[in-house]
This record gives sequence, C-alpha cells and structure tokens, in this order.
Amino acid sequence: MTSASGDTTLPVSGPDQSIDKYRLESRGLKHAGLGCIISDETEQIGNAGFVSIGQREIGGSVSVAAEDDVERATVITDEMANLTKILKSEKANMIAGGDESPQIGSIEHLCSSISASVGADKAPIDLNEDRNTSMFPIQSRLKRPRSSKKIRVSLMFSEKYISTLHQAMRHVHCDRDALLAALLRCCGFLRDAPRFFSVIAPKLAGRRHLEKFHCGRYLDLLDTDRLLARNSADSNHGLCSPDAKTSARDFSSDPNYIKLLDSYGLVDDCALPATLEGKKLLWRYCQSIAGASIQAAHMLATGESDVTINWGGGRHHAHADRAGGFCFVNDVVLAIQHLLNTSGRKRRVLYVDLDIHHADGVQSAFYDTDNVLTVSLHRSAPGFFPPGSGKPTEKGKYGTPGVGYNVNVTLPPRCTDTDFLDIVDRVLNKLLPSYDPHYVVLCVGADGILDDPLVGREDGWNLSPEGLAEAVRRFASAVAPSEDNRQKSPRQRKFLLLGGGGYNAPRTSRTFLLSTAAACEGARPGMLWDELPCDVPKHEFFPRYGPGFELVSEDAKNEFCCGEIKKVAYRGSFLGGGDVGSPLPDDKNSIALAECHRTVDLAALYISKKKSSEENTAYKSMTFTVGSDKDENDEEWFGGLKKNISCEKRGFGRRRKKGRKS
Repeated sequence: MTSASGDTTLPVSGPDQSIDKYRLESRGLKHAGLGCIISDETEQIGNAGFVSIGQREIGGSVSVAAEDDVERATVITDEMANLTKILKSEKANMIAGGDESPQIGSIEHLCSSISASVGADKAPIDLNEDRNTSMFPIQSRLKRPRSSKKIRVSLMFSEKYISTLHQAMRHVHCDRDALLAALLRCCGFLRDAPRFFSVIAPKLAGRRHLEKFHCGRYLDLLDTDRLLARNSADSNHGLCSPDAKTSARDFSSDPNYIKLLDSYGLVDDCALPATLEGKKLLWRYCQSIAGASIQAAHMLATGESDVTINWGGGRHHAHADRAGGFCFVNDVVLAIQHLLNTSGRKRRVLYVDLDIHHADGVQSAFYDTDNVLTVSLHRSAPGFFPPGSGKPTEKGKYGTPGVGYNVNVTLPPRCTDTDFLDIVDRVLNKLLPSYDPHYVVLCVGADGILDDPLVGREDGWNLSPEGLAEAVRRFASAVAPSEDNRQKSPRQRKFLLLGGGGYNAPRTSRTFLLSTAAACEGARPGMLWDELPCDVPKHEFFPRYGPGFELVSEDAKNEFCCGEIKKVAYRGSFLGGGDVGSPLPDDKNSIALAECHRTVDLAALYISKKKSSEENTAYKSMTFTVGSDKDENDEEWFGGLKKNISCEKRGFGRRRKKGRKS
C-alpha cells in the first residue's frame, strides 16, 4: 500500500499486536538508515502498533521511501529472514510443548502483509543473500548495479588496540579513541558489518620491523626492557655515570641520560613517561600503531584487501632517530616501505597528507627517491610546527631521482572546505594520473577542523568534519572506483587510510567515523551522504556531542552529496604558453590559493614530462607570471634533469678540473 505522501508503507499491525516479547534489540532487527541496532529508540512493537525509528514515529507501519522513479516497495532481507527464523522457532516450540504460541499469528500476519505489499511483480526476496548487508538502506543496493569485483574494505580494530591507544596518548588525544570506538560500534561498523567490510585485529610490530626505518640506538631508549637490561650491566654504555652504576629505577635522573634524551627529541611534547609502567605502555603503543599500519599495508600488497584503515596511525613527524610532534615511531614510513618491498617489483606510492602540520618525517624519509611522491597540504608560518619545514621550495634532494617528487602545498589560514576541496580536486585530476601510482596512502589529520584546541582559530583552518570526509570520499572514488565510475578512472589502485592529528575529541571521532563511510565509496557508493543518520545515535558518549548532536550536517549533505571531482580548467597564467588568465583578486588568501594551485600544476607537469622524456620541452614552455616574479626554484626544478639548463647555471653536476680546489 502507498501513503498519501508517496512513500510505500509496510503494515506491521495485525490481529494480535502483542508481540512485546520480540524486542528489536534481542532479535537484531535493524533499521537500515540508522545502520545499527536501534535498541535505545526502538524498543518494541507493542499494542500501540508503532515503530519509532530515529526521530520519526510511523503509526502502524514501517516506511521505506520510494526513490526517484521507483514506485514500489522493497523489504530488507535481514528482517524477513529474522522473522522467518522466529516463526520456525515458535512453531518448533509449539510442537514440542503441545500449546500454540500466541505470537505465531502476529508473525504470520506480518510476513504475509509484507509479501502482499511487495507484490508478485516486484523484486523477489533472496533469503540466501548475506544478512549483513542489511545494515545499510536497500535503496542504494537497488539503484546501483553490483560490481563484478567488490571493493574490500578492512578496518584495523580491536578492543585491546583501542585500549592501548587510549591509555598511552590520553594526555594528548584526550578520549578520542574511546569516542571513535563507541561511534563505530553504534553505527554498525564493528558488529553485523556488510560483506565487503571486515574488522581486523592488528598485531604488534617486532623490533626488527621498527629497525627498517628507525635506528637501533633510538629504539633502545623506547624499549624499556632492553634499556633496563643494559643499564644494569657492568659495562659502561653511556647511559649512566662512569664512576657509579645507576640502578634500574634511578637512571632517569642521570644527567648524561637526560642529555641523551634531548638529542633524540624525547623531551617536551615527546617526553618519556616518568614511571616504569608508563614507559612500558609507551613501547607497547609504538609496537601497536606500527604493527597495525604494517599489517594494513601487507593486506594491500598481498591482495587481501583493496582499502585498509588504521585510525591510530599517521604518526608523520617521527624521524629515523628523533621523535617529534607527539610521534615516537613513524608508522607511515614503515607502511610505505612495506608496500615498496613486498611484491619484489618496482612500485610507486602516492602519499598525500591532509594534516594541518607538515609531514616532515615522511618527507625526510623519501626525499631522494622517485618511488614515493609525497604531497603535503599544510600550514607554514613563522612559529608554526614543525619550525622551518614544509616550504614549497623543498622539492626533493637535488642530484637524486627524488627531485620534483616532494610537493609542499602551503594553504593560508582560515581555509574553508571549498578552498580545501579545490586543492584536493587538483591533486586527483593532475598529480594522480601523472604519477600513476600503484598505492595511495592518505593521512587524514583532523586538526585542521575549526577551533582545534592545539592550533587555534587565527592560525588554523576552518574545515568541518564533513569537508574532510568529502575529501576522503573523492580520494576513494578516484583511487578504488566502483563499477559506476570505472569508466572515469579505469585503473584500480590500493588505498591505505591513516589517522593523524586532531585534538577536539568529539569532532575528531566524527571525522574519522564519516571518513570510514567515505572510504567505502568504491564498495557501496553513497554510504557517506545517503546512509548515515543525521544525528549521533544514543550511546554512552552521546552528551559529548552536544548541543547540536549532529553526525552529518544537513547543510553539508546538501552541498556535498551530489559533488563530483571537478574538472580543473587551467589558466594560461598557470601553465604558460598562452594568454595570461584573468587577474587575481587582491586579497592575500586568493593569491595564496593561486600559488597552491600553481605548485600542484608545476609538479604534475614536471612528472608527466619526465615520464615522456620531454623535460627540456617542459622547461621551455613554462612562464612565471602569476602572482610573483620569476621563480628560480621552478627553473632549477624543471631543468634539473638537463644539466646544460639549470644544473650548470647553479654549479650542480659541473665537473671540476683536476687540481682545482673544491
């Protein structure tokens, strides 16, 4: 039957409406749009004959909105299967006990009503279909054809893993890990997940895994057990005074030890815990995040998954022998190294960092190689962390293959979602096809969200959780496309999604939850904007999301739900060789954004021309007339492979005569 509003309703009331025994919570009956067991708001179908779903009450019926021109009702396979199981169970009890259950009539009437409302000419109900797919609306499954090869998404998660993250970094991240775990659970990602989505318990990384990037001396300071063992030895190893052996629990007061910690960056924001238990917890934390990211990368390299997610990762500030920015081990570098070395063949990795702070640790690790294209979107200003790092002129180590394969895009303060997504679109439209990587690693830092407590309003960006999630959705759509978008992006790449900064716990947990749905774009298009509830489901941390209690903003949904990757039209002033484009506005932000566009354009053109062995042509075709005078660094960059163009001008690669002083 069809309601006056055009919605198709499925009656639930019958001759005997007293089916209070069948609580939705205990039977696992779920509303697709909420994506979770709605035990808080939908307790039971009682004598009143209504079901409360989210914030709406439908008297005597469950409404399934008709979509587009589809004027027919559909039913969720899981609900029909559950009702069938309940009916069989009650009939079995009746046969065993000899008394007819009063609930059988209600359930039979409910099943017959659903079947009658669907009709014989409607789509048949496949009871053998995977029951877990019902956590999301069936409208999306009917509207879009099933892909011949489903994108497989894996989330690195376990209660033990989250507990380690929460305990070790609570002084930094507050309780964001606990909030994220609760949101993932109540939105159905951890229990009764769809077939394409799997939850993987991460393993701990061993010392040998960490030593592939970090130096052993630095790891000795983090590995408390080994440090204590060495400190208790009779030999002088530099960690205690030469005249007296320090006991295992007193070595932290040794001046030589404190000086040693300072040389490795283990002070201030990365200070080691004061207690022995705290040091052991920190070492386990380092093993946990590194192990999760390496395991996620391994699943991509071996073909076990197409998209993997580790929200505890993204520690991009750690260097090989130095900690920094709350980062002790660089799981990003370890994961990328694993992607490069696992297959035995040359692979290319595109790393994109959306954190507001520059990915200095990742840049330093791959500064001299063209196997990794590092793109960092960040703020760069005097006094902004990390100091003196992340300038657009840092384009790779000259004299190595890494020249031109490090791209720093310095966005201005108060950058909005629209400005940010314009840069993301440019990266996807130009850098991604030019470099043509096998893997894409994305670090989604949430510290660019408005009013992040660590950054502040004046120096920070004005991003929203929905804006960052939309950026992830666009990456997922371009990197691991669904069958619908296979024509636009035929190359299917593997996608690794990592966390990062974010110090407003509720907003960061919202961002990562929305980004989890966005990462599933290739497997189930529209999950982010069409299938998540608008309000945060009620759970133990529900008050933390006040006063708005929004999970997905209606304004953002209206703005982004139909958004596609924009086709960027180059201006003549960006690429040269043509008429100068329209004059730029006078305000500083517009000029800064134009420079960001230009930085991405130059990098994409250089990489494209290098692949086609036309560096000289690329150099000659460039003009430098936008927003500033001629940029000599660009001249050096584009002519770097042609020594007779730029290297000879600056002395790079010039052979010195014998006997001449160097």
